[in-house]
Amino acid sequence: MKILLSFIVAYILGSFPSAYVITKLKIGVDIREIGTKNMGTGNVFHHVGKIEGLLVLLLDVLKGSLAIIIAIYGFKLPYYIATISGMFAVLGHVFPVFLNFKGGRGAATTLGVHLTIIFSYLELKGLFVFIPILIIYLILIAMTKSQVISLFFLFPVYPLLLFAVTMDFKLFLVNIVFTIMVELFGFPNFKREFNNFITLKRGSS
Repeated sequence: MKILLSFIVAYILGSFPSAYVITKLKIGVDIREIGTKNMGTGNVFHHVGKIEGLLVLLLDVLKGSLAIIIAIYGFKLPYYIATISGMFAVLGHVFPVFLNFKGGRGAATTLGVHLTIIFSYLELKGLFVFIPILIIYLILIAMTKSQVISLFFLFPVYPLLLFAVTMDFKLFLVNIVFTIMVELFGFPNFKREFNNFITLKRGSS
């Protein structure tokens, strides 16, 4: 029962439409009707405001983080089950019950899940996962100048690094499924950004 409750709580947390709420409060429109029509940090940042975009990022990361904290410390669930709760938080973000199941792609909420798992499971040893991921991310950003492309290539690295440090096979398997799910949600954005990236490269060559 507590596993099911954890999943429900995580889904409801994930369903909080921070980008929608902040955009409505700021400029009175539905974020899904402007810019890229995506209910995420990037769209708010570019079409509403930088401060508002950063606030959405913080809130979306917090949704994933809280889902893990509640699962581990509230419901006392093992890490691989807690990670499934994190998946439900992402599902809530992508299919929010409060907005007719039309949400964002879940990247920021996924980051919240992963960061909280890393440091709650490994504590200071989590730096052996976090620092390589940060270095890879900075390299990708420098190469592509695109958050979307960088995260798309970065997310598959996380399960491998975490497994290398923890040797937790159950957690590894859950994270593989999690990664596939997030990559599928993010693929439309990735495809658009990658095509733009290739076009710009060809234009500058």
